[in-house]
Amino acid sequence: MKLKSFIKNFNEKRRIAFLKKETLKHDYHFEDVSIISSDCIGGILYHDLGAKFLSPTINVSFKGSGFYCFVLNLKHYINSDISIVMNDVSIIGKIEGNSLLENCPDIYVNFVHYSTIEEARDSWNSRKARINYNKIRVISTERMLTQEKLNLFNAITYKKVMIYGNVVDNINVPNGKEFVPSKFITKRNYRGKLLVFKGIGKKRHFDDLKFDFLSFLQ
Repeated sequence: MKLKSFIKNFNEKRRIAFLKKETLKHDYHFEDVSIISSDCIGGILYHDLGAKFLSPTINVSFKGSGFYCFVLNLKHYINSDISIVMNDVSIIGKIEGNSLLENCPDIYVNFVHYSTIEEARDSWNSRKARINYNKIRVISTERMLTQEKLNLFNAITYKKVMIYGNVVDNINVPNGKEFVPSKFITKRNYRGKLLVFKGIGKKRHFDDLKFDFLSFLQ
């Protein structure tokens, strides 16, 4: 266990130092970007870049197509209260939709790595207040891409990218920089392994994707 912790800390220090050099080299700025992500990748990017969390989607995931509805009606969901309950295995939040708005159902948020309802609620509410609506970047990770999710993603007007694995019913995924295929996340036991380090070093598995996250966040 001590060895695992040592390697993790070693990797994180190397990665942070590497990204600082890249930031200076390209004159990148990450202090004002709000990363709205469907899973933990947003929080990982913030952590690695040493940037403040300007988004509530840190260590959370969404049920079904809820993430895309959340983004499409972002201000409605952000300005609405979230009710949170805790069961034996997870902490779940619910935000009510608005039938007068298109693609605005009730959505459910799964809080990952939180210990209490209070911690989840406080983190969500404090971080949602920091959103910079002038610089939003949307990152979606889909292990099973359906036509419904693709249609909703295409309707998003913010700068966006989708990392996808399996495609259901042979739907036609457009070519373009907004769509990044990844065989890695097609595995049944994926469970966020795209985010972990590749052995000893400064690279995470998502660095193997043919996508420049640093320039995307500008």
